Amino acid sequence: MAAPPKPHFLMFSAKEIPLLAQKNIQKYREMHDRLVRTVTPSTATARNVILPWAEVENEMDAEMTAINFHDTVAGPDQALKNAVKAAREIVDAASSEWRKRQELYWLLKAVHDLKESLEPETKNWLTEKLNDYKPKADEPGNADPIKQLSSLRQARDKFMSEAFVEGGGLWLTDEELKGVAPETQLSKMSRDERGREPPNIGKTFVRLDIGAHAVYCSAKNPEVRRKVYLANEAKLSHLAQTAKEIIIQQDLHARAWAKPNYAAMEVTRQLAPSLEWAQKFLDQLKKALVTRGRVLLEVLQLRRALDLGLKFQEVQTQKITMWDWYYYRDMIKRELQMDQAKLTPYFPLKHVLPTLLDVMGQLYRLQFDPIAPGSLDARSIWHEDVRVWSVWDKRRNPPTFRGFLYLDLFTRKDKINTTYATRIHPGYDRPDGSRKPLSVAVMCNFSSDETAELRFPDLNALTHELGHALHFLVVQNKFVDGLYFPMDFVEAPSQLLERWLCTKEVLKLLGCHYAHFNAAGLKRWRDKHPGVPIPGRQIPDDVLDKFIASSKFSSLTSNMGSITGSLIDMKMTSLGSHEEVRKLDIQKEWYDIEEEIYGVDTSESRKNGHDYLHSWNVFGGPNNGKGYSHILGRTMASVLFQGGFAADPLNQAAWDKYRVAILEPFGSNRKDYIKMVEGYLGRPFNAKALVDDFTDDTLEVLKKKYTNELRKKGGKGK
Repeated sequence: MAAPPKPHFLMFSAKEIPLLAQKNIQKYREMHDRLVRTVTPSTATARNVILPWAEVENEMDAEMTAINFHDTVAGPDQALKNAVKAAREIVDAASSEWRKRQELYWLLKAVHDLKESLEPETKNWLTEKLNDYKPKADEPGNADPIKQLSSLRQARDKFMSEAFVEGGGLWLTDEELKGVAPETQLSKMSRDERGREPPNIGKTFVRLDIGAHAVYCSAKNPEVRRKVYLANEAKLSHLAQTAKEIIIQQDLHARAWAKPNYAAMEVTRQLAPSLEWAQKFLDQLKKALVTRGRVLLEVLQLRRALDLGLKFQEVQTQKITMWDWYYYRDMIKRELQMDQAKLTPYFPLKHVLPTLLDVMGQLYRLQFDPIAPGSLDARSIWHEDVRVWSVWDKRRNPPTFRGFLYLDLFTRKDKINTTYATRIHPGYDRPDGSRKPLSVAVMCNFSSDETAELRFPDLNALTHELGHALHFLVVQNKFVDGLYFPMDFVEAPSQLLERWLCTKEVLKLLGCHYAHFNAAGLKRWRDKHPGVPIPGRQIPDDVLDKFIASSKFSSLTSNMGSITGSLIDMKMTSLGSHEEVRKLDIQKEWYDIEEEIYGVDTSESRKNGHDYLHSWNVFGGPNNGKGYSHILGRTMASVLFQGGFAADPLNQAAWDKYRVAILEPFGSNRKDYIKMVEGYLGRPFNAKALVDDFTDDTLEVLKKKYTNELRKKGGKGK
């Protein structure tokens, strides 16, 4: 096996970034000038227009991706953030200039009209360039769409730069925190922050960004749950005007491109054939979720009545708020023995990470070779915690080099507090047939403690984001552009892995109780549990069976959240006129949708709450104008999982087929994804797969059980 090249990514300084952007702009401008000077519409072909254009564009897009990556890891370095912002602005300005050059459009159109036999990725590249360079901006009454895009990007950048800043917190007594399990993220990341001065001596400072969810889902005192939930809803209220500015600017941007609204513009680059198709899909799914959600609401009301000692006839008169919805949802999860804390001891981070890489590497036919930190150039990583692997395709003999995987696992001050995968430097084919290797990073916020264990949601998030990273590493793309997957489908491969993770075979393979992991783990068990027998190495079958059997309940509640975000995005981006956009009351629309989906009382939340701002993907992230994409991707994941892996989640032949049929051609098919999936499955696509994921008789069984218990306690049932 050939030795891998050293990681080619190097961190730039704040001074270097604008200069690099200018250098790339100059190369791009010179390429355009050369095309116009040497090619005419009568001589234009794919070879003399597309290939030289794409070669320079690949280099520029890769460089700008690396520059943009700096913004995500800049931490408190404001100079670096400002440099990235400046680079984006000068590139936007240059793009505005280039796309006004009508001679470039006529060259592209000439190639298109020639109707050469082009492979799908090149054909897609040409189609999108035609749309980009078509001289819409010169039509009477239209604004410059590139300048409009710059205004939109500025609003999004402001939102994203502030959305993940620590949003304050509340001082709570130990009495107020009763019910919050010590295994939660709250205890690992907030309980060291004990008050030492009046009036907070002995209290715990609960940071809203990492502790609020644990409190309003678990605290026994309903007033504490209410206080924390409402504070969390209001913590981003200062961004309400910025969010409104985003939807105004994106609507203006769409209309500058002569589109009726922003959603109509975005759908042209998505899996959904049309905006009408997407709306119909959401309406059908909403109907199914509201129907099951109302049964869930009855179950929650009954459980609450049992908890508070109410009589049966009082159940329907008691309204439920969102903080009670979450609390009783989690109570029911525990009663269904879905307590994920029972899984946590089986996932010590130092065991589960290499095991997960080994298992996923085998299924994807990839090999991960760690690169010793001491052999790395100091500028090739942004923090000492970062670890790097070279990644090889094992289907070749000898294995061929695919790129680099970076993992930045641990929480630290000023780090973005979420888990995500991001490209550092895209991969693409060079004109000489060689390949520019890809570099991709997975960013997490786990504890760096030697004994750190992953909660199941953390393991799920890690698996999901590794799925994105490995997908980037196996996809076959000629152009950097081929890595910009439609958001309808980009989540599907990682959501499929979430389904894969919730299988008995996989959880047994990944799990290892910390007492069996190493001598320190064994000592820790004996110190904490003197005289108690050591648990088995693997997760017990009864724990796994109950956890997996209850997954439909989890799927229902998860998809209720997803449809809420999808519907608010569709509402904000599909209005008929710009005047309607400006008049839109986002807060009201959000809570109207929340009441419709969950059936809860939102009257207190409407006073100062801006819960919709937590849907950062809708405002500053990749889901603007296509919020339905996440839940459509989830549907695709259900279809793919049921069609390929439900019977045997570790079947190597099934994974080989999936890699070749779905993952590798992912970037080249664009609008043919549904056909691609149907070809893989051998049958028509059916969205019913997702509905099946959250439909069984669990709620009806619980409703009957709780009703009988209330009657036994003296309530007068029907």
